[in-house]
Amino acid sequence: MFRYSATQLRGLYETRIGLLMDLRSAVVLPDPIAMRSLNVIYKSVCTFGKFFRRLQQIDVARFVELPLCNDLVLYYWEKVVQANASVELIEGMLVGTRGNRGR
Repeated sequence: MFRYSATQLRGLYETRIGLLMDLRSAVVLPDPIAMRSLNVIYKSVCTFGKFFRRLQQIDVARFVELPLCNDLVLYYWEKVVQANASVELIEGMLVGTRGNRGR
């Protein structure tokens, strides 16, 4: 399950970033369906992150032995580095998510 969850996270995250970049480059305002889709993907990515974090909190030694764990940690680290290098990426990720937390 962990292996597939890690793979799903990458796909969802990259899809969300692609959609955000497309919407930012569009001349027209995003429609409600696009914003809802982004919100659903955002919530899914957050859920995966909470899941991985909880697994790590429960048992660190077992967590690092999970398949693709090293790749997952590296992937998250790459996202941290990218975010620190690009303020626009962070601002773009927040579009459509403000005020929607906890819904």
